Amino acid sequence: MTIAITATEHNWTAPMDERFGRAGGFFIVDEESGDRRYIDNNGNVNAAHGAGTGAAQTLIDEGVKLVITGRIGPKAGDALRAAGIEVMELPAGTSVEQAFEQYHNQHA
Repeated sequence: MTIAITATEHNWTAPMDERFGRAGGFFIVDEESGDRRYIDNNGNVNAAHGAGTGAAQTLIDEGVKLVITGRIGPKAGDALRAAGIEVMELPAGTSVEQAFEQYHNQHA
């Protein structure tokens, strides 16, 4: 499964970004291979409108099946669910690495 985790910066141990649409970027993780890469969310961070749905479309295009974030707006949540993408919300202060480990431990 391909997982996206919101991140405040391009650092696996950085705090997970609690905002979805205006997150600094996303770590895209292939759960089976363990491969991970970071993609910037620059196009949506400063958007006047539609940051959440723009970010959702980016992750739909990446083939993501699960998003882990702090919180997600209703329009972005609807767009993700319509595409069959699950959403897992975790509390502020969780690192990207901790978010992945928490998911992995719950589904091992």
